[in-house]
Amino acid sequence: MALVFIPALALAVYLLNGFPGMPSASFAERQQSGAQEDALLATLRERLSLAVPTSPAAKEGWTLLGNAERSRGNLAEAAQAYTNALRAGFDAELASQRAQVLLEAGQVDAAVAWLAEALPQSPDHVGLRFLSGLAEAQAGRPDRARAAWTALLAEAPEGAPWGVMVRRRMEALP
Repeated sequence: MALVFIPALALAVYLLNGFPGMPSASFAERQQSGAQEDALLATLRERLSLAVPTSPAAKEGWTLLGNAERSRGNLAEAAQAYTNALRAGFDAELASQRAQVLLEAGQVDAAVAWLAEALPQSPDHVGLRFLSGLAEAQAGRPDRARAAWTALLAEAPEGAPWGVMVRRRMEALP
């Protein structure tokens, strides 16, 4: 729900208060902003180190840190933050975020291993099942990818919006 709400809120705020004609920030301003972000993330890490690892607050904090690190291109840090968030309890969406980050970082074997661990905990989760096929495809195992995606499509509701994308991925397999 937050994945939809936050961008929608940001768009609404921008449409009400944004300035599309505003000139871009100077290098010094961007550098200062980056330093402020670094300090904020360091403070968040410090507070999270003191939090009870299995608490809902820690889970939310680690998830926010993972999202921030991912948006900054720090994929290893993002994967670790998602791992820490999952200590508070399994969450299929969060598990799929971790798998995606591992794939983006080129850690295909780690993603395959993670998905093998996560899928039994949420065997019907579309994202995890799709990523499992994607990881197999990236690992050079097109037959396994095709099998995973065929099973996913077989159980898909009629007209599933993601079905077309899965079929295209299957067609692109060797």
